[in-house]
Amino acid sequence: MLARRVPEVARKIMGAVNVLGGLAILENALARTGRIVFVSCEDIGGVGESRLLDEARSLMGSSPFDELEVLVVDELGKDKAGSGMDTNVIGRRKARGVKEFERPRIANISVHSISPASNGNGVGVGLADVISFRVLEQIDLRLTYVNAITAGNSGTQRA
Repeated sequence: MLARRVPEVARKIMGAVNVLGGLAILENALARTGRIVFVSCEDIGGVGESRLLDEARSLMGSSPFDELEVLVVDELGKDKAGSGMDTNVIGRRKARGVKEFERPRIANISVHSISPASNGNGVGVGLADVISFRVLEQIDLRLTYVNAITAGNSGTQRA
């Protein structure tokens, strides 16, 4: 729903105020700026922005495999992705009302630790099928719950 509403609201705002345009920052697979593009007022929430979204998707990290029986994630963490693991790479969103990715199809995901930079934030364990005892011991439930609840639609499922 959010993916549909944001462009609708953007078009309404552009029609009501005097805006020259905006800057689109496309991130690459290394979480760095891949490209900065000026977007005219007419393209905000429209066809031009939609094309940029397609380009941004093509720059994202992804799995080189269509199917895997087991994916072992040595370390998940907030320093890796907001959801603990990059959903584009693991092929799982776990967000109510949002269609799952078609690829990759991973039968089992095992997580073995939480990165030190995450300070015990275990958001992302809900995307896994199996976690180690180490992960269980590393999780700070209070921190994880606060993040999960404030993350909205997908937060609690991913935690």
